[in-house]
Amino acid sequence: YELNLEGRPVWFSTSISPMDKDNTLWGAHDITNRKQAEDALRQSESKYRGLFDNIPDGIYRTTPDGHILTANPALVKTLGYETEQELSEINVETELYAHPTDREKFRRILEEQGEIQNQEVTLRRKDGREIVMLENSHAVRNGQGRIMYYEGTLTDITALSRVVFVMKGG
Repeated sequence: YELNLEGRPVWFSTSISPMDKDNTLWGAHDITNRKQAEDALRQSESKYRGLFDNIPDGIYRTTPDGHILTANPALVKTLGYETEQELSEINVETELYAHPTDREKFRRILEEQGEIQNQEVTLRRKDGREIVMLENSHAVRNGQGRIMYYEGTLTDITALSRVVFVMKGG
């Protein structure tokens, strides 16, 4: 229950226990701090969910063995898939990288250095078309130092890389 005490909301959790036929025990516990923390968490989640869902760059989290844990709508669309679920069913190592040795190189760098910055990589869309992406990622490790997953961003630079190629070759 919420009460307005001295101009501020105060939240209580209540319990009612019958003692006997004529008496009932009522208990109330102030849960205002918990409610405020829950509200702050909800607002924070909403703020970051909006960023994750609406940023034009791809955002992802993958396991070291190539399973997609999460991907934002921009990445799903860029790679030509209908849903995040459909994208999560592929294996990154065998189905996403145009050159499988790139994934091996990627894993080695993350194992040794912990991050990759502005790395060009060629990926294969669902329709088989190759696209050039600019990757920024890092390894997330557990308390024992073991890599749990990689997370990062992918920016489609296919059009830019083609312009540079034409200018160089042209």
